[in-house]
Amino acid sequence: MILLLQTLFCFALGTKTDEAIQQIKTLVESAPFKAESYKKLAELSDTIGPRMWGSQQLLDAEDWLLNVIQKDFPDAKKEALKPFKTWRRGEEYLTLYEPRQVPQKLKVIGLGLSEPGTVKAEVIVVRDWNELNAVSTQVKDKIVLMSFDFGVYSTMRDYRTQGPSVVAALGAKAYLLKSIASDSMQTPHTGYTSYNGTRIPAAAISTEDAEMFWRMQQRKQKIVVELSLQSEIFTGEGHNIIAEIKGSQYPEQILVMGGHLDSWDTGAQTGANDDGGGVLICYEALRVLKALNIPIKRTIRFIAWSGEEMAQADKGAVQYADAHAAENHILALENDQGSLKAVGFGFTGTLAAKRQIKTLINLYLPEFSKVWSDDGTMSDTLPLGKKGVPMIANIVNDTPTGDFYFKYHHSAADSISMMNPDDMDSNIVAIASIMYLVADAEQTLPK
Repeated sequence: MILLLQTLFCFALGTKTDEAIQQIKTLVESAPFKAESYKKLAELSDTIGPRMWGSQQLLDAEDWLLNVIQKDFPDAKKEALKPFKTWRRGEEYLTLYEPRQVPQKLKVIGLGLSEPGTVKAEVIVVRDWNELNAVSTQVKDKIVLMSFDFGVYSTMRDYRTQGPSVVAALGAKAYLLKSIASDSMQTPHTGYTSYNGTRIPAAAISTEDAEMFWRMQQRKQKIVVELSLQSEIFTGEGHNIIAEIKGSQYPEQILVMGGHLDSWDTGAQTGANDDGGGVLICYEALRVLKALNIPIKRTIRFIAWSGEEMAQADKGAVQYADAHAAENHILALENDQGSLKAVGFGFTGTLAAKRQIKTLINLYLPEFSKVWSDDGTMSDTLPLGKKGVPMIANIVNDTPTGDFYFKYHHSAADSISMMNPDDMDSNIVAIASIMYLVADAEQTLPK
């Protein structure tokens, strides 16, 4: 019965769909679309640069993006967020005093939402939670460095988000984190942290310096550093940006695609890959779909979300999901895993929805035929996912641990120089195609 339904479903799409998918590919490979997402990203990265949540740079980027979008979608709009608390970085330094005879300045970057302060103390190095537990009685009044092996991101992220509170409860004065990076080349990688109890300064250092501290400790050398982090919490303002193609038959059924416009502030162009590229790839996908100049049954909505990096409970994606809770979202996609060549999709939803997605992809998108189950959840689509909306994410040609992505992630090396226009275009083809297939299908994607 399932096979029969899938056959009938595919027959209903037919030749018109084949022609539309081919036209999407042709459009992306031709002017004025070829490499256009790259060109726009270069302008954003060069002209505005990094875009911390609540910063003037992010407000400038919102104005820039809205101006770009309204050339093709005059009804595009900003949706104002409720005022939110966010974080601003100040002066930072880390100085190594022992075992060096001459003090040495080291590269350091405060973790987002870190407590400010200046601490000079001995450093104790651990590799994981088990090692921390083994030396828990030795941590009091020291600075703890978590120098883990690169691996699964969720584990490494826990060291960043939970580490400061865990060591503070043991009496530590500050927390240092080996950068979550496959290779750092002396570029510390930041990210948000959180607190549950005592707040202490928390920062990331390069992978090279973290390994140096480990070797020093193995020699039983005393390690003394001074860490100084200045920052402030303030009330910010910001917006989500929305543009859409209204559905011709079922306009109340909405497919969402987008990325987050905010970024970290570690370098002059930080936020090119994470996630300026994701935003502009999805916007170009919307432009391509409009250029098809054919009716599409369901509404396809582009969103540039605000505030993903700070991961707060009132970030833009949460405010969007709450404000639009009465609408019927049938699929949500976020492009936030980098912009290497597209190879497939991750999907999170019911078995029936997954079967429909796989059928569409196998029939019309064989070059993107890899579909990972339960791998469609992204930070900004999760608020919709929690309301029962199926989630999908484009998957790119990286290693299982994201070695290319995490070489640049949240660091000064995240710049336009790491981006490839052809790879970005491949993601436009993938995203525009899957959005079209689901939006124009005879059968609504089941929840």
